[in-house]
Amino acid sequence: MLVAALVDGFNLYYNMNKKKYSKYKWLNFDRMFRKYLNKDDIPEIHYFTTINYNDIVAYRYNKKKYSGKRERHMTLIKAEESKGVFVHYGYFRDTEFICRKCNHTNIIRKEKQTDVSMGAYLAYLAFSRNFDKFIILTADTDLISAVKLVKENAREKKIDLLLPPGVKKSEISKYCDKTFTLDEEVLKDSLFPLIIETKNNEKIVCPEEWRMFKD
Repeated sequence: MLVAALVDGFNLYYNMNKKKYSKYKWLNFDRMFRKYLNKDDIPEIHYFTTINYNDIVAYRYNKKKYSGKRERHMTLIKAEESKGVFVHYGYFRDTEFICRKCNHTNIIRKEKQTDVSMGAYLAYLAFSRNFDKFIILTADTDLISAVKLVKENAREKKIDLLLPPGVKKSEISKYCDKTFTLDEEVLKDSLFPLIIETKNNEKIVCPEEWRMFKD
């Protein structure tokens, strides 16, 4: 069976950026999802992400650090695309924030559209492309409305939830058929090789900072 697998990239990144899991960022989504599916299931993977780190002060004023982080992210995207993953981009928007103590107006950047796009795509895949089985990687409760919409209008559709590493529970579980937790053993066994050779004889090399295992 063809299974739609949806990845909330921002939610995954937030939880993967912790010290315990950051060494597993060179993650092969296809290999990872297959560990939670039946043997005959084939995942069609959709990765929802945003390429921008100006919201993080540490990168806003350090162009070298920012460009390095962006380059690693783009390398990961290229690696995922080489395995057939579909990538959907959100964006960051400037938002005014007024400090209650000093009344100073600050500009912060907030990630937009990732969870909205993911929810909309879940509905599109369910009703326009007639997928009957889904697995979504997120802990974001903003997706509850989309999950409820699908389940209430097509009870036969199966939606499984895969929680990011380190997350033990989420309210969204109540509306899904099964809930799994992305544990460290699966992460360790789902990494890309250090060098990926594509069908076009292109080589995609794991960023040095992400090399858990050295040659």
